[in-house]
Amino acid sequence: MANPKGSKGFIVVTPTGIIEIPQDSYLSWLTMFYLMPRVLVEKWHEALKIPRKPFKALRSQACLDIIKQDMFAELVWDCWSWTAWQAFQVKDSRGNYGEIPGSREQYTGYFPLWQLSYDILRYFRRKIEREYISFQMLYTAGPDDEMPWFTYREFGNLVGNLTDLVVKEENWQPTSSQESATERDKLKLTRTLCSKGFSKPATRSVLQRQRSRPVNLQKPRSARAR
Repeated sequence: MANPKGSKGFIVVTPTGIIEIPQDSYLSWLTMFYLMPRVLVEKWHEALKIPRKPFKALRSQACLDIIKQDMFAELVWDCWSWTAWQAFQVKDSRGNYGEIPGSREQYTGYFPLWQLSYDILRYFRRKIEREYISFQMLYTAGPDDEMPWFTYREFGNLVGNLTDLVVKEENWQPTSSQESATERDKLKLTRTLCSKGFSKPATRSVLQRQRSRPVNLQKPRSARAR
C-alpha cells in the first residue's frame, strides 16, 4: 500500500526524546485498529491480545510482536476497506448517485473501486492522526487510560463520514460540469463494471480466511443519516 505524501512518519514528543513511527510500518495502523469494533477485531483472535490500554500495549514486546505480523495489517486494511466500500457512491444510468450495485464478492482486486477502497485508507490514517486519535495521544497515555470499543454503528458512521470528506477534499467525485470526456468514459466504464461485476474470482481477504463464526456484516452506512 502506498504512503501519503509528506512526512516520513508520525512524530511523537516524549519527556525522554522524539519517536518517529514510519508510515510503512505496521505499527502506523494502530490508531485505526483502536477505532475498530470488537466484532471485526474478532476476525483474527490474536488481535484481541492487544491491550486496550495504549500504555501497556506500546511497552509490551509480546504485543508489539503481534502488531508486526502481516495478519495485523491485513485485518485493519480489510475491515476498513470493506466498510469504506459501503460508503462509495456511483452514478446510475439516470445520473443519480447510489451505492455500488451487488455485493463486494462480485468484484475483484482489479476493479478500480476495489483498489480505491484500499488506497483511501492512507488518507483516513492521516486524518485520524490529525483530528481523532494521534500517536502523541497513545504514547503519552497514562497506565490507567483505556481505549473504549466503538460499536459497529459508530464505526460505520465514522468511516462513512471520513469517506465523504476525503472524496470531497480530493475531488474524486467530479460534478457533471467538471467532467472531461475522459472522466465521463471512466464513469461509464465504472457503471458498466458495477452492473456486471467480474467473473474472475477475487483474492481472498483476511475476512474470508479467518472467519471463525458467522457474523452479520450489515451495511453500516444505512445507519447514518444521508
